[in-house]
Amino acid sequence: MKLSFQIKLFISLMVMFLLLFSVFALYYYLEAGRRVSQEMGVRTRVQADLISAMPELRSAVIQRDLQKIKHVMSNIVPLSDASFIVIGDNKINHLYHSVSQEKVGTPLVGGDNDEVLRGKTVITCRRGGLGISLRSKAPVFDNLGNVVGIVSVGYLKSDIDNITLSKAVNAFIILSLLLVSLFIYSWFFTRSIKKQMFSLEPGEIGLLVRQQKAMLESIFEGVIAIDDQLSVIVVNKAAQLLLGINGTEKALTEKKIHQLIKPVTFFDLPVMLENDTHDEICHFNQRTVIASRVRIWQEDKLQGWVITFRDRQEIESLTARLSQVKCYLENLRIMHHEQLNQTTVISGLLQSGRYQEAINFIQLQSEHAQSVLDFISAHFASPMLCGLLLGKVSRAREKGVELIFDPTSELLQPFHGYRNRN
Repeated sequence: MKLSFQIKLFISLMVMFLLLFSVFALYYYLEAGRRVSQEMGVRTRVQADLISAMPELRSAVIQRDLQKIKHVMSNIVPLSDASFIVIGDNKINHLYHSVSQEKVGTPLVGGDNDEVLRGKTVITCRRGGLGISLRSKAPVFDNLGNVVGIVSVGYLKSDIDNITLSKAVNAFIILSLLLVSLFIYSWFFTRSIKKQMFSLEPGEIGLLVRQQKAMLESIFEGVIAIDDQLSVIVVNKAAQLLLGINGTEKALTEKKIHQLIKPVTFFDLPVMLENDTHDEICHFNQRTVIASRVRIWQEDKLQGWVITFRDRQEIESLTARLSQVKCYLENLRIMHHEQLNQTTVISGLLQSGRYQEAINFIQLQSEHAQSVLDFISAHFASPMLCGLLLGKVSRAREKGVELIFDPTSELLQPFHGYRNRN
């Protein structure tokens, strides 16, 4: 099934929007995850530092008093949103675990305790007893500044992912609404484009353009199309030859009409806006032409004009030739009518049995026609003029007028008829 241009354009816009949406969503999710991890890292460090600095906890760790440590942490854990809080000694063994109390006495895992035992607070993402987590470990010092324990505060990666997803969902909802709005806009946009293209496909428009160019170059009249700013849009070859306009199509379409044709009232904007005109005699570039001007409208908005023109001399030449042909046709009609009348008379005489009168009529007509033909042939050398005079004789006879030729009239030089002035 062949899809229309509107559907193709709509699908293309949709694919582009979906790709952009996917790229942006992925980028936003990764960036949100990075920011959440950074925020969680800062939060775990602050909590680890605060807990490790508590005097009660320091004293309990120094004394390795598990009950006291548990009592102190029972007041802290409910106030924290961390996934776990772990207290360890300087031997890297659990003294307290907020999630799994059975881990007390077992070694700390993760391999990130060496820096803490040297007195530094670290933030790492390692796999621990509960899984992969983002955690901060801070040392617990005694009164002499020796490291006697470790405080570890962490968030499981699954919890961080849930936080990231919850933050991204709101953004995705907004993006989805925006995407739906873009879908709706794209549909109406493609409909608008289709309407401006007169519901034609690009291939059909290309064919129309080629047909228009072929038609403009094939017609004999000069054609110039201009826009509403009097800038030239199209000039065909006939117009260029008739007005002596030189230049490429691109160069001509960048000019105003007054730059190609000597300014006349025919191209005055107030006159052009007022009405159209047909067969107006004008002077374009010192040449007399018969021009017509028609406005181009689209949705009640003026788009420009189309000007067509022809050489006046060629029109006059064609008019004269048509008049001459019309005259010849009229003479032939008269001669045919005269012959028909004569034939009717002869037929009537024969049917009535008056044969001698029919013979006399034929002889009379023949002698008269032959005498006229002999006179015209002897006194006039032009066949065209002879034909014209014979036509006049027949027409005079039809109208009952006696046509008499002056015996002294003659034209011994050939007559070639009407000639073009050029």
